[in-house]
Order: sequence, then structure tokens, then C-alpha cells
Amino acid sequence: MGIEMARTKTFGRIFFLLAILVFISISGTGMASEFHVQAGESIQDTINKASSGDVILVESGKFNESIHVNKDNLTIKSTSGNPDHTIIAGESVGSYVFEVVSSNVSISGFSITEGRCGIFLNKVQNCTISNNKISNQEVGIYLFESDSNFLSDNMLYANLDCGLKMLASPNNIICGNYFNNANNARDNKFNTWNDTKGNYWSDYNGTDENEDGIGDIAYAVNPKTGSTDYMPLMKYPPAPPVLPRASFTSDVTEGLAP
Repeated sequence: MGIEMARTKTFGRIFFLLAILVFISISGTGMASEFHVQAGESIQDTINKASSGDVILVESGKFNESIHVNKDNLTIKSTSGNPDHTIIAGESVGSYVFEVVSSNVSISGFSITEGRCGIFLNKVQNCTISNNKISNQEVGIYLFESDSNFLSDNMLYANLDCGLKMLASPNNIICGNYFNNANNARDNKFNTWNDTKGNYWSDYNGTDENEDGIGDIAYAVNPKTGSTDYMPLMKYPPAPPVLPRASFTSDVTEGLAP
């Protein structure tokens, strides 16, 4: 009789533990929420409401704000996936459009413009920045003391100082991007500049004798640190952006200048 009672208690304990594990598993998967941000609403307000692991979907439209991402494991992406449909402009020319201070954040599918910096990764790891168009900034993407991040399939162009700036930021992977800036990239640590593909560089002067779409000579990002794109792209698969150009007329022919 005592043996049977001991077995019953043992099975009861096992069942209780299994029930707890199942509850944790179910509640863990159910905790993530999905938020939709409509045109005219605030992306920042939605981030403030969100929790780690949530997904923020931004509908098509233009947003004027500077966004501070301070929660881990957030996914922020446009609903359409087409950067031309969802434009985010900084509040001022001196603002960071996105400043990310938490790790494991994903940002994709936006046109980012009119700020000091398009995306600033500030002391973070394992972030993914992909499929964005970033232009008309002082710096397109800036990494400071940030490592093990993945930057892929972004178009960085017409940025005044630098397309991609990396300071004290090693072990990042940068591939499949389009660079056409005054200075395309600055890097003072070792990083990987090609994965299954390299990047397109506007100032690359190499040739492609075998016509495989990859330059015959590697592109040196920083020879001192060994940061090299060994698979520079001769053409960029999507249509390259049209660079902004001042164009205006006037019918005023008299009066005080201007």
C-alpha cells in the first residue's frame, strides 16, 4: 500500500511539473503582440506601449519623427515591404531618425531621410537592418561600439558625410547593400563585407572579365584593419535610386536680390 501511495505521489509531481512547463510554453508564445501604426499615428508611441518580442507594422504613408528604440527583440517593419511606400523623416536635420539602444532589434522596409543619421546603433548586438533606403543624412547608418549585427540589402545614397560609419564596432556582416555617397564607408575594426554576395560601391574601379557580376579585384574598405569586400557587385539588382538634384525656376526679373 505504501509503495502504491509513493508511486501516486511521484506521478502527481511529474504531472504537476509537466503542466507548469506547458503553461510556460503557451504563455511565452502568447505574450508577443502585433501592433499596426497608421499614417498620422506615432511610431514612438507604439514602441512605448510594446514589450520585448513584439512586432510593429507601419502602414504606408509619411511620418515625421525621431524614434528611440529601447526595448530588446522588437521587429519594426513596413507593412508593404516596399521602402518607397513608407517614408520616415527626422524631426529636424540634427536628429537621429532611428536611435537603437537595445539588442536583437530588426528594422526593415523604410525610406529614411532628412536627419543627422538614418539609423544609429548605439552599443547593441544582433540587430538586423535590411531593405531600407537611407538618404539625405549626414551619416546613413552609424554603428558605435556595436558588434555582431547584420546589415543587408539597404540602399545608402546622397548622404553628405558617409554612407556607413562604424566606430569601435567589430564582427558585423555587411552585404548586398548599395553605396553611392561622398564617402561610402568608414570602418576602424574588422568586419565582414560579403556573405553570399558583396556590396555595390559607386567608387569601385575594378573589372569583371568573366562577366559573373562580381568584380575581379576586391574592394578595400580599410586595408589597415583587413576589412575587405571580396565580392564587390558590378551592378545592383534593383534599379538604383535617382539622386536628388536641385531644380527650380523663377519669373521674378526685377526688385531687390535675391
